[in-house]
Amino acid sequence: MSQRNRFADVALGLVGGLGFALLFLIWAVPGFRDPTYQKIGQPNTADGIQGHDEPVVGIWEAYTSPEDTYAQWIAAFAALGGVGVSFWAVRLVRDTLAVNRKATDIAERMLLDVERPHLFIENVGAYVALLQEWFDLPEGKIPMPEVNYTIKNYGRTPAIVVEIRASARFGGLPEIPQYHPREIHDTERVIAVDGTFTPIQFCRTEVTHHMLNEMWLSETYKEGRAPYRFYFYGQVTYKSVSGLTDQIGFIYRYLPHGRSYHLENVPGYTFRRRGEADPNG
Repeated sequence: MSQRNRFADVALGLVGGLGFALLFLIWAVPGFRDPTYQKIGQPNTADGIQGHDEPVVGIWEAYTSPEDTYAQWIAAFAALGGVGVSFWAVRLVRDTLAVNRKATDIAERMLLDVERPHLFIENVGAYVALLQEWFDLPEGKIPMPEVNYTIKNYGRTPAIVVEIRASARFGGLPEIPQYHPREIHDTERVIAVDGTFTPIQFCRTEVTHHMLNEMWLSETYKEGRAPYRFYFYGQVTYKSVSGLTDQIGFIYRYLPHGRSYHLENVPGYTFRRRGEADPNG
């Protein structure tokens, strides 16, 4: 329960308590209930002091009167019940407002989700493919593999890309994505609705015959061998014009026989994180 709701409960409790206290006061104190009681009570009290046999007014006589009618008693209990009903009605209104407020918040979040940008990675290809002909080249003369890919915005609002991380490398994967400082690009750019951005990432490791041989063997003889592959992975951090920050992660494995990249699903590499609006704007 929020602090606002707790405060409303306390306030409603005080109002209800004051109402019940007022009714009890009217019922319990004859002076409130019947102003003529004080004039009646004073002679009786005086008579008692002077030793007369006339008794002081008792509790029942003080709180009731022979002139009280059923209508008066019904009205009194109806008033008491009315206080309870009023208290319940105020509480119901408070709860209804809280539900409406929650529904409004959910609707606003849904609207933001619909209107926010949605980036996807597409068209991952071998800009400079790894070829078997490279085995015939001398060490040090083997080309540097390069990967081209497209970032497309399928959302309804522009995406402000704040950081792109991408790496192309041989070998096994670390438990978490690792990037060379030069593989982290924080130049801010905007991708419009249905717009695209097509960067190119190259491998920073010098390619050797051993690497190529291990990669082809991993594709041909997988059983009993630790795979040695060429991977391309990365993550894109972007935000919407409303300040919501999202992030996507991806990883592709190069298939040398088809000269193509296959999308993988690797924990820690493949993800889509939805952020919240920055409270500071």
